[in-house]
Amino acid sequence: MAVPRFRTAAPALAALAGALACASPAPEVAPAPPAAPSTPVPTPPAPAAAVASLDASLERQARELGAIPGAQVARKSDVVTVRFDSASLFLSDSAELSEAGQERVRTLARAIAGEPRERIIVRGHADRQRDERASQTLSEELADSVRNFLVAEGVVPSRIVAVGLAASQPLASDATPDGRQQNRRVEIELWPELVEGGGPQ
Repeated sequence: MAVPRFRTAAPALAALAGALACASPAPEVAPAPPAAPSTPVPTPPAPAAAVASLDASLERQARELGAIPGAQVARKSDVVTVRFDSASLFLSDSAELSEAGQERVRTLARAIAGEPRERIIVRGHADRQRDERASQTLSEELADSVRNFLVAEGVVPSRIVAVGLAASQPLASDATPDGRQQNRRVEIELWPELVEGGGPQ
């Protein structure tokens, strides 16, 4: 019995390859031009009326705070700082508020209660009559004591940050009792906000 012969497909494949070789190559697609860098949109300045209102509010607040016995008030740009040395607020060489100190912090709380969007930083400072660790601990305790009393007087806790700076920022020499008293202090910084959701201005 004869074995059937199958025709090879080689001639057909060769013809197809030749046709493809003669075909025009596909046009190259040009790469897309690089995207232009985005330009930050500048934040529009606060309206003049808002700035004037803020300025008047800060001036009023600074006058009210300056009437607290023992308070030293300073304003730099839109930040109001209230400073109390240790004798104005605390019992001798401790972080416990005296009765007079409690009344002063209570008055401070009333003064800042009318500015619910104001952020408050309480900074405690110590003198150099202790080792570094003890100075750090005392400065934190001074700041926490004032913060806790402000909260007890109704100031929203989330508005207040308390930090201790040990003896890193002295105001006077620690060689005298008066100098050490000045260096043991609390400074309360008041940072207003001009717009909803904005940071301190």
